[in-house]
Amino acid sequence: MHLIRVAERNERVNMLEIPATSRLKYLGSESPYLLISAPNQLLVFFFCMLALCIQNAWANADRLQLYHHIAEGNYMIGDLAGAERGIEQMLRLDESYAPALALKARVLMEQQETERALDTSRQASRSAPQNLEYQLLEALILGHLGKRGDALKKIDSVIALATPGGEDALVAQQLKGLIEMAEGNWEEAAEVFKAMSRTTHKQSESSRRLASEAYLEKAKDHLKNGNGAAAILSIDQAITLYEKVSGTEALQAKTSLKLLRARTLVRIGKPKEAISGLRQLLAGSPENLEVITTLASIYARTGDWDSLDELVEPLAAQPELIDVTLYLEGRIALARDRVGTARKKFEEAIELQKNKETGLLPSLLFYRGLCLQRLDRKEQATAAMEEAMKKGFQPETADEAVVLAKMLLRAGEAELAIPILEKNLLSTEKDPKFANAWSVLGRAHEKAGNTSLAISALNESLSLQTNQSVSLALRGSLLRQIGDLEGALADYENASALDPSNKSLLYALSLTYLQLGQLQYAEQKLGQAVQSSPQQRGQVLLHSLLAYASGKSSTAAFSLEKYFELATEETNSSAHYLNYLLHADAKGLNDPVIDYLKGKASRKEVLDWAGRAETPEFARSRICSAAYWLAQKEHLHGANVLRDELLKIALETGTPENPEWQFARWHSKEVERNN
Repeated sequence: MHLIRVAERNERVNMLEIPATSRLKYLGSESPYLLISAPNQLLVFFFCMLALCIQNAWANADRLQLYHHIAEGNYMIGDLAGAERGIEQMLRLDESYAPALALKARVLMEQQETERALDTSRQASRSAPQNLEYQLLEALILGHLGKRGDALKKIDSVIALATPGGEDALVAQQLKGLIEMAEGNWEEAAEVFKAMSRTTHKQSESSRRLASEAYLEKAKDHLKNGNGAAAILSIDQAITLYEKVSGTEALQAKTSLKLLRARTLVRIGKPKEAISGLRQLLAGSPENLEVITTLASIYARTGDWDSLDELVEPLAAQPELIDVTLYLEGRIALARDRVGTARKKFEEAIELQKNKETGLLPSLLFYRGLCLQRLDRKEQATAAMEEAMKKGFQPETADEAVVLAKMLLRAGEAELAIPILEKNLLSTEKDPKFANAWSVLGRAHEKAGNTSLAISALNESLSLQTNQSVSLALRGSLLRQIGDLEGALADYENASALDPSNKSLLYALSLTYLQLGQLQYAEQKLGQAVQSSPQQRGQVLLHSLLAYASGKSSTAAFSLEKYFELATEETNSSAHYLNYLLHADAKGLNDPVIDYLKGKASRKEVLDWAGRAETPEFARSRICSAAYWLAQKEHLHGANVLRDELLKIALETGTPENPEWQFARWHSKEVERNN
């Protein structure tokens, strides 16, 4: 924000305000004045006194002005202590000397003693009420105190008193505009400055700049609030200020604003409009290198490599832009899959940067890393991209953001990947080309533990492109985590239809069907997964248990035998329980459940044993499991009452996450259907 300094003016000393302190010495009897007659002597004495008073007053005035010049000079060079000494000398001579009080107020402001500065400025105004500069100083201090409403009232009163178009009026208007800007009232500030631009040529230039700045600040606010169209409108208002103004300075300002407009259009996802505006600008200034480089940057961003080719030649003719030319040539080569050529261009440009490191270096390092990645030199690629980030690389496109985010996800830095992706996606228009970027954002949120945000990002990705098996599978797993089993099932089914050979999808489908209590479908899907990947012993065992629970004993026995072949180390106790029920063989396992199945332990002994566990949750899970297997024995022996009691215990102690709880629920429903 611009600051305004209300300059002090040297004012002529008012004779009536100077104390009439006489310094006459005692006139002795030898004085020539005693030779005059009494009335004449009195008259002469009066004139002598008056002359001496005037002489002393003028002497004081000269001294005050001298001290003021010295004090103000010290203030201007930042010597506040020297300024204070001069102010003290002035106030000893005249405690109500307005210029000294005003300067003191400014010194106090510098020293952050703003309340005292305000009181002092008011003393200056009271000492010289006709001097409007002191009132403006008071308004400025009010603004610094955050009392901007009071400041604006004071300024309006100055404007009412000041000569229209005079210096005081112009300074007041300028200060009013700046305070409106400080309040965020960009439109009001711009209107104030626009009104000022109708004064002198010098003043109009300054006012146009300030009005333009107000409109640009307004544009920034709109961008922060996601209103890109309003931001462009505000920039257009700033451009309009210079439309009918001639001269080099106005042309430069207008060009800069149009370049800003183009960059903003790209930022809000409207590169075609930006290109159109820049082409018009280039037609009027064909040698303007800033316009050429900005247009080239947008062509590279949008992948218009043929158009970019046309701009490289004029840039290559400028020796000072050789690094920029190499960068653009490298981008063109990389886009046309000439990876080796592209890497060479980037490395040449990086070498040039050693002597003049610029803002281009991070992008050069990033694209060199991308070339190395394409050449399958992953470690070097990661190192180059990490160096690019350290140098301040900021992705400008969704594609760049995706490359960088994937590298960060591989490194376990999901929290760093999220803002990089969001910055490049939240302001983009809906387009299928951004579907992958939204999917990667979903993955990053999932890794960071932000389940709801991950689902939201995946929803956006799938709305742009529905046929994404990976995104569907990931969203399915997240929906299953939050208990939306029907939604998860739909996503898994759709993903499996797109990628039928994906074994992990078949397993996920099986688990979802199991959680839904649909054991027959769960067994079918897991059977397909086991056929495709017979070495996953955990899946083989679960398939065996599902087959048994759904009444397919021969299938259960086949999978169980396969499980024991794979299980060379410690085996799952449920496998032994099932093996005993199928073959009366416990394969050497010795625990209370097996004892019960053999008729050597009571129900109470088994359940008491199961309940002794490290945590209450684990104890309930063990009781649920034991009760289910005990119920299976009673079912085989036709002890339906005991079976039902044990199934009830399993359901009361377990949770839907326990396979035995799902088995018990399925068995209970089968019993109800058969009855």
